[in-house]
Amino acid sequence: MTQVRLDEMVCPPHQEQTMTMWPVAGGLDVLAESCEDCGSRFAAALDEAGGSELTVLTQPDLSADAKEWSVAIHEAGHAAIAAVTGRQVLSAEAYPWDSAPADYVGRVIVADELNASTALGYVAGNLAGQEAAVKWLAESGRDTPATILGARYGSHADNARAAEISRRYGVSVESGLAVCREILDDRWPQVRILAGDLLSQTYLDGPEVHRVFDARTDDDTDTY
Repeated sequence: MTQVRLDEMVCPPHQEQTMTMWPVAGGLDVLAESCEDCGSRFAAALDEAGGSELTVLTQPDLSADAKEWSVAIHEAGHAAIAAVTGRQVLSAEAYPWDSAPADYVGRVIVADELNASTALGYVAGNLAGQEAAVKWLAESGRDTPATILGARYGSHADNARAAEISRRYGVSVESGLAVCREILDDRWPQVRILAGDLLSQTYLDGPEVHRVFDARTDDDTDTY
């Protein structure tokens, strides 16, 4: 198995762009197809692997504990937007990398139907994982170009979903991002509490999630 750092696979201009958002609707392979420099870096890594498995290290500079926190805070961010915008959270999960299910390390499941009235919340919710992770990296003094790149890259599927919802319902990604950041700023202590609960329990059912965000006496559902 050959291991390479993600930041070595992404050219400087795209690294700069990724400080605010992963630049393509897809993973590293899609970026490699759209950028000659990134493509040559990716091809060189594949050649070096020589047919063996190529593993891209998305967060090589974080400790194991910090990686677990980054997953938990990512999922807590998704859950925060859903809960505060009045959607029903059914469950939230976050696992250590070495004990996660085969196809994900964390997820939040909501019951509400995607339609024109819920589209803005869905866009905001899809963007919230990476925004929460980057906010936590800055707060903890771990916000380097490499760690931010890893957090943005880890959300490329979320970005693609947000972009698709935006196109389908005419809700701008920028509007969703503004709602996302406002809620995360306002409810950040509760996001951190939920992340801690996910770290200790790995799985929370919907009522457990909602209790964290219902702890305040005022109802902010209609203000976003």
